[in-house]
Amino acid sequence: MVRNYVKKSTRGSWSKSDLIKAIKEVMLNTISCNSAANKFNIPEATLRRYINLKLKKMPMPVNGGRFKNTFSTDQLDSLKKYVCDIERRAFGLTIVQLQKLVYNFAETNNIDHRFNNKLKMAGKDWCYKFMQESGFSFRKPEATSIGRLMCFNKTNVEKFFETLKDIRTHKHYQAHQIFNVDESGLSTVPTKQPKVISPVGVKRVAKVVSAERGKSITVVCAINASGSYIPPFFIFPRKRLRPDLMLMCPPGSHGIAHESGWMTNDNFLIYLEHFKKYAKPSNDNPILLILDNHASHVSLAAISFCRNNHITMLGFPPHTTHRLQPLDVSFFGPLKTFYSQSCDNYMINNPGCVISEATIGKLFSEAYVRAATLGNAINGFKACGIEPFNANIFPDEEFAAAATTDKPNSEETTTTNEFANVLENTLTQNEQMESNILIINQDDLSANDGNNIVVSENIEPNICQPTTFKLPELPVAPIKVSKRVRSKLPSMVLTSSPVKLHLEQKKKLKEDLIQSKILKKEVRITKQKIKQEKALIKKKNMVKKKLFKDKYATRKNFSKSSSDEEEPQYIITDDEDSAEEECMYCTEPYKNDKNGEKWIRCMKCERWGHEICAGVDDYKSFTCEFCK
Repeated sequence: MVRNYVKKSTRGSWSKSDLIKAIKEVMLNTISCNSAANKFNIPEATLRRYINLKLKKMPMPVNGGRFKNTFSTDQLDSLKKYVCDIERRAFGLTIVQLQKLVYNFAETNNIDHRFNNKLKMAGKDWCYKFMQESGFSFRKPEATSIGRLMCFNKTNVEKFFETLKDIRTHKHYQAHQIFNVDESGLSTVPTKQPKVISPVGVKRVAKVVSAERGKSITVVCAINASGSYIPPFFIFPRKRLRPDLMLMCPPGSHGIAHESGWMTNDNFLIYLEHFKKYAKPSNDNPILLILDNHASHVSLAAISFCRNNHITMLGFPPHTTHRLQPLDVSFFGPLKTFYSQSCDNYMINNPGCVISEATIGKLFSEAYVRAATLGNAINGFKACGIEPFNANIFPDEEFAAAATTDKPNSEETTTTNEFANVLENTLTQNEQMESNILIINQDDLSANDGNNIVVSENIEPNICQPTTFKLPELPVAPIKVSKRVRSKLPSMVLTSSPVKLHLEQKKKLKEDLIQSKILKKEVRITKQKIKQEKALIKKKNMVKKKLFKDKYATRKNFSKSSSDEEEPQYIITDDEDSAEEECMYCTEPYKNDKNGEKWIRCMKCERWGHEICAGVDDYKSFTCEFCK
């Protein structure tokens, strides 16, 4: 295809839809052929030629003149559908992948083409033209984890909206009573860098930042469906909170210090006190707090606090906050962008200075004022279908990415959830795996012989039989049989009585386990003390080793003819052969004997042993238990 080709004649300027209408009216005897040609601006000879082809039941030509299209309309439609389907599954194609796909599509279906057989790719011009006619464009995708693609499915979303509907029907929450809370990280080195102006041809463009790696600070934000904001809550990664860290922060902000700088059970309980101060929940003004099911949010202390202060906590399904949480949808994105801009302006206006913990409060305030608008809060709840309530906010096409990891219904399995006694498992399968064959059916033109011809409404100029076009299989993850099932907390009311009872039982089991470990440790320590005392007594009774002088000059060496009146003589030696001798009872070698124990030898087998191990003092007539 020649780039930017401009047609030089008006031949074939009529559209295919006009041709279909003209053929239909002529064959139905509504108007004459000349009138139809003038009405639809089609040459009379061309119209008569197509009508004759139809009467003879012959395939109509698809192309006009010497220019020939590589693919038919149906084949292009199948390619377009495949590109749309694979994009919905989050496996969008690049331009090179599209070129290879088109070439393989032509080769697999035995279609004559003029593509490059050496590179095995279609031309870029052809792909750009195809994209333009199909309504495609290049987009920068948002990186999405496979966990989010798996869990954002129709089953989980429907379960969340069913729970939300039951809560709102029971307590009739208004917009100003529905809150969303979540944490995010602020780094001293911004993650987003603006584009800068640079001369053409420069290979490397730099932008100054504070450090190679920044220090992260946790900020907790909360909004409600009427557009109100709870003042931010900061968690600094340090042991003590300096007063200057909270200077220039948004009014009403509160901060604490924690060694990790992350949200924990204790930190979340402190935040609930901060939230209660500004939300003012009461019996007449109950609060619905929607948040993710992170472990730091689900504790017995937090649930008891919420139940005592008229706060109902509702958890999102796991890995779905990128689409269901208003803060992630409409607030944190602009906030991070404005914060990065504030950091960049600070580095430019203060050369040589770095962004520290004491500076973050001021920079965050500038970004927070710009991002915390009434529209962002209201639109976030509206886009998620929470307020106004809309359970059908997400069409079925939005769940196409979850089909990659869905299992067939016949292989559906049930898993054991940590909260199985509290709530039934919500992780079910959504769809059957799709086929790798796309079938494009076309309606045949039905006509009777003779002048009175009845034509169906779906008339196409290029008549062909239903055709099967082969395309690569859509991405489907292999089914893995996991022996270990990870427990995931589904969407549920976290302040409900079953959850509280479960946490109480879990706490009691944990306390019992700790108590049993303490008892076992005490018993072990007692046994060690008794053993050490016995060993100390043995050491006190030990004496220096004394050996008889014999041919080896190593130990006591008595013969059966020794005189009872003879006093044995003892010497100490370092002979290597004697050093390797072992006690017949405790197998301790003589070379390791450092306490001076007495050794004695059996008169029959001539094996050696400690006098303490043998339990005898008569070395002249000693016979071991092995020889008796």
